[in-house]
Amino acid sequence: YLGLAWWLALGLRAVLSWAEKLQPRSALFAAGVLLLVWATRLPAIIPEVDARGDRRAAEYTAQVLRDAPPDALILTSRDHDSFPLWYAQYGLGRRPDLRLVVVSLGQFDWYRRSLGYTYPDLSLPPDDVGDTWAWEAELLARNARPVCRTEIVGEDDEPAVRFHCRPSEI
Repeated sequence: YLGLAWWLALGLRAVLSWAEKLQPRSALFAAGVLLLVWATRLPAIIPEVDARGDRRAAEYTAQVLRDAPPDALILTSRDHDSFPLWYAQYGLGRRPDLRLVVVSLGQFDWYRRSLGYTYPDLSLPPDDVGDTWAWEAELLARNARPVCRTEIVGEDDEPAVRFHCRPSEI
C-alpha cells in the first residue's frame, strides 16, 4: 500500500503541475477527476488483489505437511510450490524433518551454499555437476531419503500445485 500511495502521489503531482500551467482551477478539476476515477475503480480492484479468501496455498501446504513421509526430500520447482512450504517450515517451525529443495535453483552457487548451511545433513553434489537435471539426479543418488515432488499445473495466472510421493522414489 505504501508503494501504491507513493506512485499515486507522484502521478497526481505530475498531473497537477501540468494542469496548473493551464489555469489554477484546472488543477483542482484534474485532481477531482483523478480521484473520482480512482474511487470508482477501487471496489472492482480490491477483490481481484485481496488474497485473504484464497485458500489454495494453505491447503497445498497442509497436504504436504500431512502426507510427506518422515525425513522426506521435497523437490519443488517454482515460487508457487516453494514459498508456502518455506513459510511453514522456517516461519512456523512445522515439519523440520523435511528437506525442501527447489530443483530449478540447483544451478546457482548461492543456492547450493544456502542448502548446505540450512541442511548440513544433506549430501550435496559437487559444484561441477552439469545441468539442473544432472544436479538433481546426483542429489537423489547421494541422499537415501523418501522423495516427494510438487508439480505446477494450470495457467500461469491461475496455477495449481500437485504433490505426490511416488512409491518408486520412497
